[in-house]
Amino acid sequence: MVQQQLSFEYYTQQGQGVLIRCYGDSPCVTLPSHINGVPLTEICQYCFSEKAPSRLGKVEILRWGQDFSHAICGNFVEKAEFSGGLKKIGSLAFYNCRNLEALSLPSSLEVVEGDAFMNCHALEKIDFDCPHTAISPLRQVGSLIQHNFVAKFADGMSFLFPEYYEELEENTPAHIFNRQVVGVGYRYRRCFQGDVLDVEEYDRSLALASREEAIPPLCRLALFRLMAPCPSKNPELYKNYLAQNLQTALEECVKRQEYEGLEFLVKEFCPSSQILFAVRTLAQKKGDAKASTLLTSTAFSPIKKDYDF
Repeated sequence: MVQQQLSFEYYTQQGQGVLIRCYGDSPCVTLPSHINGVPLTEICQYCFSEKAPSRLGKVEILRWGQDFSHAICGNFVEKAEFSGGLKKIGSLAFYNCRNLEALSLPSSLEVVEGDAFMNCHALEKIDFDCPHTAISPLRQVGSLIQHNFVAKFADGMSFLFPEYYEELEENTPAHIFNRQVVGVGYRYRRCFQGDVLDVEEYDRSLALASREEAIPPLCRLALFRLMAPCPSKNPELYKNYLAQNLQTALEECVKRQEYEGLEFLVKEFCPSSQILFAVRTLAQKKGDAKASTLLTSTAFSPIKKDYDF
């Protein structure tokens, strides 16, 4: 693995480092736990935004590294991985990073300030370095992201959080605005006991979600739960949903090149020849030879399973 050549602007407070700006030539950056021997514990406001950090107060700005010609910021950023020891991400730290797709966050992270991920609409995957039963920053992070995203934990558990949005309705005579939350994603983001994900409450939310949420994201949500190392206590709910929307579930796997999920669905649900033909046609149009092979292979030797729905 080639070591990234990074340069940093930072300052210290009480012996700990606050990152102002990171420089390098890769859109995928892995931040170290220390900069020049100083533990990196905070990411300042606007750090990765195209807008340069400002209002730093009376601090001594330090530099470490050799090349400061290319800031890793704005639309250039695609992935950021933070090491253990990080405690705080400042407000608007990733403001307008429209190509940011993935984050890796440590369980040491305690504070994620408001609007840290404003306009990061491509951010769909967040990895955490702890098991899903541990305290994590997921609750804070999820409250700042309204679109679909997947949280993946170190124990292999993945959870999809559907989108939601807020509307303001005006009571015209009184000129009073009422806030209305639209979408089940808000409910899923409240499935926590403190800062620990409440998986049982998460699973109970499917009944409501299946009546209100779009089918494609719920297919992925259900698939993640069935494939999980720690399965749902009531897997029939998820099996039933996928059985009813099997073609959509298969198509989502093809579109996202999620081959493990594709293989799982074929083995577990034995799609009809009509469904297989439709999904295989999609894979061929996308030029995805691997998906096409999975959908035609007889190596699966699927055994028809009977589910009582």
